[in-house]
Amino acid sequence: MVVPTLIPYLPELGRATGSAAIVAPGGGFVMLSMDSEGTMAAEWLRDRGIAAFVLKYRLAHSGETMADFAERVAAVFAPVHNGESVAAAIADVDRGAAALALADAQRAISLLRSRAAEWEIDPAMIGMIGFSAGGFLATNATRAHDPAERPDFVASIYGGYAQGRPAPDTAPPLFTVVTADDQLCFEETIRLVQAWRAAGRPVEAHIYPEGGHGFGLTSTGHAVDGWPHLLEDWLTALGHLG
Repeated sequence: MVVPTLIPYLPELGRATGSAAIVAPGGGFVMLSMDSEGTMAAEWLRDRGIAAFVLKYRLAHSGETMADFAERVAAVFAPVHNGESVAAAIADVDRGAAALALADAQRAISLLRSRAAEWEIDPAMIGMIGFSAGGFLATNATRAHDPAERPDFVASIYGGYAQGRPAPDTAPPLFTVVTADDQLCFEETIRLVQAWRAAGRPVEAHIYPEGGHGFGLTSTGHAVDGWPHLLEDWLTALGHLG
């Protein structure tokens, strides 16, 4: 179990654009990939003037020992290799974990808005960037009943969306990246894009041939390593990088 925590990475004075982003690492709701999908992403945003906040959200109970943890991780991903969707597989492991994590994400967005003046950010320019399970959090946060808990922009990196649910009419601009050889989230990402398109909401999607799942901001030696440049262009076009 993780105590919900926001870790701030604030830009230097004079570089801040006024935008902010909550970074949600992946890990199947049983762990958090804090380096390549957390710290590195937050530093990338901070260096471009966006105030970044890494979210450590609540997870499923993973047992008392490392052997218990390994068994739980295997249980998350084993059904996927048998043709089951990653969303369904995660739900089957711990139906409460994803709901707790989503509550943490929505609370984090609300907290940033309520303290926007303190952190010198624009309360109308707060988004989420999530990886894998964190990508599901980012897109599902757009369904919050309270507008104060919804992100103004979303980047879902090899993530997905609530299965079978339409995107809300108020869904914010979406950016997404996935590789064709991603065994976990390729189909989930396609469904996500289709949901946004069906709702007539803005979406930018990129599919690379190779790179697998979970690359984050690390180097794979494949063309997918260039995806942050595309994210930077997208954020610039939306007015978050000046």
